[in-house]
Amino acid sequence: MVHFKYEEILDSLIDILMAEKTKEKKLQKVSEILKNNVHDVIWSGFYLTNEEEDLILGPYVGKPACIKISPGEGVCGTAALLMETKKVYDVSKFPGHIQCDEDAQSELVVPIIKNDVVYGVIDLDSDKIGNFTKEDQDFVERVRDILVNTIDWK
Repeated sequence: MVHFKYEEILDSLIDILMAEKTKEKKLQKVSEILKNNVHDVIWSGFYLTNEEEDLILGPYVGKPACIKISPGEGVCGTAALLMETKKVYDVSKFPGHIQCDEDAQSELVVPIIKNDVVYGVIDLDSDKIGNFTKEDQDFVERVRDILVNTIDWK
């Protein structure tokens, strides 16, 4: 079950996305919505795949971040490679974690997949260990589902 506030956001998300013209502006708006509505998030944004399947920093809100992540590297690269959400309780215990921000303590990464192709990931960082709940994960996965169906990912 998704929290009431999350339901309200999901109900209005398509209208919000339709108001923006470009993929970049849509993703920037979603970064802002996630940072402002998921508790204790210090960084929210996207890494988008390039032709070599590397993850390249896309729109985000927060401190400057890593520019490029290879498949299988860190939480983002692992989520993209395995094509599955990664909710990391304590990033210091995640093998191969890439520390872009020393304040990040936990992380939630949701891959963006359409027709078995990974187009990127949604990445949220928190300065609290164990910050992300199943409810947060469900919400971000539903945001991803809306993005998959409202943006041209080619």
